Amino acid sequence: MVQPTALAESAEVVSPLAGQVKPLSQATDPVFSSGVMGQGVVIEPSQGELVSPVNGTVTVLFPTKHAVGIVSEEGVEMLMHIGMDTVSLDGKGFEAHVEQGDKVVVGQQLISFDMDVIKEAGLVTETPVIITNQDDFQADVEGNLPRDIKRGDVLMIAHRTK
Repeated sequence: MVQPTALAESAEVVSPLAGQVKPLSQATDPVFSSGVMGQGVVIEPSQGELVSPVNGTVTVLFPTKHAVGIVSEEGVEMLMHIGMDTVSLDGKGFEAHVEQGDKVVVGQQLISFDMDVIKEAGLVTETPVIITNQDDFQADVEGNLPRDIKRGDVLMIAHRTK
């Protein structure tokens, strides 16, 4: 468990992708759309580059490189899952630029992915960006949805709930 460096009341989360951001309830997979995994948004990427939305530590990097978990310096636990059912690609079309345990900064490249490989496999590229420790932090999405977003634009503010 990564201990937060400061008990901040809130943390800014920037978009890890360029594309169109939509409410999480519109995710294809009910595990995400129901909010059972956490709060956040789903992004339909326009480019195959995922960057860090926070300063923190990579806590999970799936062997298939389709998903990554990060704990921010403030203690916000995040999961970014590139596409739906992309675990079935067994890493094909994905390249990780970080390893589990790495310290990362906002905007640092995490994973490159080939959107054509995903689509040719009959899968969708939509990517949930969620806060998984929703008992500790509430995700307040910035701006109206759906909307176009650039990597690095403010995506949501995570507010400490306890």
